[in-house]
Amino acid sequence: MSIEYTWAIKGVFLENRGWTEPTITEITKEIEIEVPGYPDQVPILDEEGNPTGQFETVENSQIIKKEAVETKIEGSEEVELEKFVQCVDLIYTATKGDLTSSLEITAHLYHNKEGSYVAYEDVTEEKLLSWAMAALEQGCIDNLKNQLKIEIEAQEQTSSGYVTWGNN
Repeated sequence: MSIEYTWAIKGVFLENRGWTEPTITEITKEIEIEVPGYPDQVPILDEEGNPTGQFETVENSQIIKKEAVETKIEGSEEVELEKFVQCVDLIYTATKGDLTSSLEITAHLYHNKEGSYVAYEDVTEEKLLSWAMAALEQGCIDNLKNQLKIEIEAQEQTSSGYVTWGNN
């Protein structure tokens, strides 16, 4: 028997203003870091380049070049709207036979200035779920699904009398 996954909308948070989605860019640049070293004794040379028998202490610091990633966020603007759905509270449920596990998550939405604004009265459950899935992105959804699967499997082990041993 396979696990069945379902989404349900718990509620929405309405606001009279919205924010456009910011542009997030990552800039990779090379930086130089000076790493101090240990002092070295270097022979002092005369005018002809011969050692004088005397030494001077010099620091042998090194310059290391390293890549650094900087995140830049720009372009988010406030927009006046009427009954803007700012976020959607969701319940993600996994069911296998009579075993059930659920997680609650909030998907934060942005006003899409290129798209058309949908009046609140015309918003459907299907549209809310579509917006929420787009906001959560597939990586997050996959992680939630895996967590629910782990919880269902743990319930199966407990209900069968089987439990894991050790520090797993």
